[in-house]
Amino acid sequence: IYMEWWQLFLFSFGLAFFGVFVAVPLRKQTIIREKLPFPSGTATAHMIKVLHTQNNKVVDYEEARVLKVKWELLAITFAFSSLYAIIGYFIPIIRNIPIFTYMGWPQATLYGWVITPSLSYVGQGMIMGTRIGLSMLAGALFGWGFLAPMSKIVGWAPGNIGSHENGATGWVMWVSLAIMIAEAFSSLGCIIVLTIIRLIKTNKYHKKTDFDDSDDGIPELHLVPRKWWTSGLAVSVVLCALVSWLLFMEYINFWDPIVATILALFVSILGVRALGETDLNPVSGVGKVTQLVFAIVSPFNILSNLVAGAIAEAGAQQAGDMMQDLKTGHLLHASPRAQFYAQMIGSAFSAIFAVGAFKLYTYAWPVPSEQFQVPTAYVWLQMARVVNGTNLAPNVIWFCLGCGLISIILPILSTIHPKYTPWIPSGIAFAIAMYVTPNWTIPRVVGALVHHFWFKYAPKEHNNYMIVVASGFVLGEGILSVVTAILKTAGVPTL
Repeated sequence: IYMEWWQLFLFSFGLAFFGVFVAVPLRKQTIIREKLPFPSGTATAHMIKVLHTQNNKVVDYEEARVLKVKWELLAITFAFSSLYAIIGYFIPIIRNIPIFTYMGWPQATLYGWVITPSLSYVGQGMIMGTRIGLSMLAGALFGWGFLAPMSKIVGWAPGNIGSHENGATGWVMWVSLAIMIAEAFSSLGCIIVLTIIRLIKTNKYHKKTDFDDSDDGIPELHLVPRKWWTSGLAVSVVLCALVSWLLFMEYINFWDPIVATILALFVSILGVRALGETDLNPVSGVGKVTQLVFAIVSPFNILSNLVAGAIAEAGAQQAGDMMQDLKTGHLLHASPRAQFYAQMIGSAFSAIFAVGAFKLYTYAWPVPSEQFQVPTAYVWLQMARVVNGTNLAPNVIWFCLGCGLISIILPILSTIHPKYTPWIPSGIAFAIAMYVTPNWTIPRVVGALVHHFWFKYAPKEHNNYMIVVASGFVLGEGILSVVTAILKTAGVPTL
């Protein structure tokens, strides 16, 4: 199905708002009453306090020096990352250096074992941390050092290595998908059980009047009125369902987007609670749960399955982002109504910028391609095919079952023994490194190792500067990628 720009905009616009309205009434319960931590929102509040120290406060010499160094490091890392993006455009070979071919082992290059010295990926690895980075390294070794070559050698994946239909890439993706599905459902199950236990304990040991039901002294003028979010939620749900049906009416039943939107409201609440307690929004699991439900609601309809999953994930993502912002605002005594305005404006413009970016990149480069593999899109498609009865790749079922079983156990172990979580591999990170080629994983592992050794040998400097350095790396290449896309569209030649 090909969608024109205006169709993409309508779909994006239709999905952009109902998650915001879902979050508004959850603020009092999750932030004011239960005081869930929302770690990223809390960290953002502390960072804002540091960067915007009031003039009438005395700042000692050390604080001033650290702040100055932070800005210098941000500028330097941004510049280096931007420079790599520009040089990488004009000299493409540095984006994928076939180091193993130079060492006389060209077979490794065929399976993606090349070096991509992306500072943006290094920065992402620094933010991910050691556990995620090493889990990805293990996934890359298992997927692309063992499973992919094995499936090719024994004839289970006879096609081109990069083929998603009958090649090693497609064969490994089934195992990766099994791991992600298993961990997603296991994690959701653990979250539900913990939530029920916490609510039971809360009701048992606290009377209703024990709750702090105030809004920390915030005047009514700065709160979002109930009639705003109730009417807005109703309108946004209707908008989402109507737009989805009008765009895909030839392929889906009229009740499919209605059911998907209603289901999305409930899974968004689950996502918000998980985000508040763990700082992880299980949008992947939310989407897959919805896809599984729609295998029953609308069987053998892959497009309906994909649309339903997209609606659920969009709602959970929007609600989670809004709650993180509200937590930050709560700690800074900001106006929830002003934040609501800002989120609504941002959501509206996000539809414009998302479509513009999509059109720009797909015009400049073929998608999917070696540079833009869009692995998540293949995962969604394969999930839709699985729940609708598509046959698996030859002999992959036993690997899926074995890896899936192990992946179910991992979140349970983390829930029972949270202090050992840093030593328990992340199944999702492991699986991600299996469905992207190793050149995407290697620089992230390097970043994770930088994070580990920096913290080990210079913890004070790590706490002060690590996130700033990582942010500069990520922002530089990310922003300049728009420039390189424009250069590509304009036909500026490369070497």
